[in-house]
Amino acid sequence: MTLVSIESLWSVLDDIGDQAVLITVPDMVIVHANRDYLDAVGMPLEHARGRKCHTVSHHSDRPCDLEGHDCPVRDAMKTGKISRAVHLHEEKGGAQKLVDVSIRPIRNETGEISHVVETIRRNDEQGRLHEDLKRKTGFLEKILQTCPEGIIGNDRRGNIFLFNAGAEKIFGYSRDEVIGKVHARDLYPPGEAREVKNNIYSEEYGGRGRLVDYETEVLNKDGKKIPIRLCGTILSEDGEETGIVGFFTDITERKAMQERFLESEDKFRGIFETAHDAMVSLGEDGIILLANRSAGELTEYGVGEITGKHFKDLFPAKYHAYCDEILAYVSSRAPGRPGNIMELSILRKGRGEVPVQMSLADKGGKGKKILTAIIRDISERKAMEEELRILSITDPLTRLYNRRHFQALADKEMERARRSKGRFAMLLIDVDNFKKYNDAYGHAEGDVVLRSLGEHIMKTFRAMDSGFRFGGEEFAVLLPDTTAVQAMVPAERIRRGFSEIRFLPMHGEGPVHVTLSIGISEYLEGYTLDDLTRFADSAMYAAKNGGRNRTIRYEGGDGPKR
Repeated sequence: MTLVSIESLWSVLDDIGDQAVLITVPDMVIVHANRDYLDAVGMPLEHARGRKCHTVSHHSDRPCDLEGHDCPVRDAMKTGKISRAVHLHEEKGGAQKLVDVSIRPIRNETGEISHVVETIRRNDEQGRLHEDLKRKTGFLEKILQTCPEGIIGNDRRGNIFLFNAGAEKIFGYSRDEVIGKVHARDLYPPGEAREVKNNIYSEEYGGRGRLVDYETEVLNKDGKKIPIRLCGTILSEDGEETGIVGFFTDITERKAMQERFLESEDKFRGIFETAHDAMVSLGEDGIILLANRSAGELTEYGVGEITGKHFKDLFPAKYHAYCDEILAYVSSRAPGRPGNIMELSILRKGRGEVPVQMSLADKGGKGKKILTAIIRDISERKAMEEELRILSITDPLTRLYNRRHFQALADKEMERARRSKGRFAMLLIDVDNFKKYNDAYGHAEGDVVLRSLGEHIMKTFRAMDSGFRFGGEEFAVLLPDTTAVQAMVPAERIRRGFSEIRFLPMHGEGPVHVTLSIGISEYLEGYTLDDLTRFADSAMYAAKNGGRNRTIRYEGGDGPKR
């Protein structure tokens, strides 16, 4: 920028549509800032003026380049040209935003650069991440609303924030009638909510903080008691309890069925044969006396084949001890009764195991005891739980693990290395000039590059290695039992292989090649995960600064090495 009056710039800054701030160099002190910038950082002008820019935008006592980031102010000072960078700024309330920063130098009457104008606008990548989160949240919301079981979530004060369609069916309330209006305790008969809360903190029903197949009653909108089976867990964040989420299953039909069993043997047999759940009755010796049609369908043995079998033969060997406990109860040799409800798996003829839930009902008559096992196929529920788990740890674009799961796997790998005195390596991979590629060809073509890199990572590395998308165009790989020197081989393989891919972002034009800069660090005794990540990041930036399209490993005090 040519020579201008510094004071005259103040009114110009106030009229700029983006955030704008006037900074002296080389001391980087704020002279003036417009209203958009002051609103973003939550600070009046008199407090911002006179402070160094990095203490306001980043809440850091050290300049950007000393924190391992690009400093466009210093670049503009050195080159005398406009400099740009992508930064993570902390706004009022602690929220962090990805922004594009542009620096324009201003010269004084002697021709020296004395000030710079910094303009800031939100980075489009942040918007894409927001849309990814929005799509993922929408998918989770769809799963919750289509789940046949009632799902209710409340905060630690009992205020309900989640009430799905299954819960509406059980309780007779609409979602809008409950959320923010009905307290969780009002869904139970008097005193029962406290009993549920006491039990979720006990060890009796699945361990502290959980309820597994706990049976109780709730009140519907008309005040009618509904018997339910409840599975719940305490929600926590950073070690602090935030609420409870529960899965409610209406067991009115099952309760009525059990009562009818006790009323009449004839009624029992009719219900037994037509029940949707698999049912088998066995005597004191463990031999199956009766099996209904659903039991034959579930096991694929057929009713005739099940009758006469030993009860233990329906289950894998790992559950035989539990079956012995049940049979001990049936023959009255055991003082206590086995758990009434349990999740386990049953053998399906010729096709492995099927996850099931089993509940028990006993009946005595003519000096003998007969036990009936009610067995429900829960494979769909288990598949949904697994799908939710995978969704929570996976990046939707690249199908690699996400950064949250990186923390969990890296912590486990570090603990394993500490115990075995072993080592492992970490790669940080960054797509070179990705912003220019996006600007030139559009974000859809940029996503093609990111997806391709995700596929290349899955194909290049070993099954024991783990790939992650850190965010944007940055990726990571953990390589167990691997030194930094050994990690150079697969790192170079993926770098060279990816640079040979022919991308065709523009119809009718020739192919475009994209390169990678890779940094490698190695876990040594005494390192923290932050150390390992920081060292890999340092090596990666050394690769960038060395001309890009290269792999550099970090070697402690000797600095990064190619």
